[in-house]
Amino acid sequence: MGTAIGGLWAAMGTLALPTSFRPLTISAALALTLILLGRLWVCVVPASRGFHRRKAFRIAVILETLALIAAGYLLTRYHLEAYMVPVIGIIVGLHFIGLWLASGSTAFLWMAAAMCTISAAAMALPAAPPGSLNERALFASYGNALVLWIGCFTHLQKKKRAGVNRPQGVG
Repeated sequence: MGTAIGGLWAAMGTLALPTSFRPLTISAALALTLILLGRLWVCVVPASRGFHRRKAFRIAVILETLALIAAGYLLTRYHLEAYMVPVIGIIVGLHFIGLWLASGSTAFLWMAAAMCTISAAAMALPAAPPGSLNERALFASYGNALVLWIGCFTHLQKKKRAGVNRPQGVG
């Protein structure tokens, strides 16, 4: 799931680019996302951890949803829309702490830290005038996409080292 959401972050990042760059960047993001999803499908046995049914996961998702709604309302109300993408990145990053609590996987902790750090750093970048390169949104979007894609890649490498592959005839 994180791999596909990484693709969505990258797609959001293309909106921060000048129009002439968008077809190439969205194509590259889509290609990378599909390659990683394909590798996951071919190489990894479907997880049956069931952590999506745990209380910590449900609480993390509920808090994330409420925080996104509040951020959308407050940033718009106080004319701070320029901070929307980095704030979303911080909120989504924090929800990975709930995933760690639900799953016990420390990979979610480094992803939380990386997404929050990248998004906070993006807030320090200058606001972009309408119609120009939006460095703040670009940095946060592509930075968070990379975090999720790297998470996928390290998951694949860990499974490969462990010799875990999808059984014949599955999928």
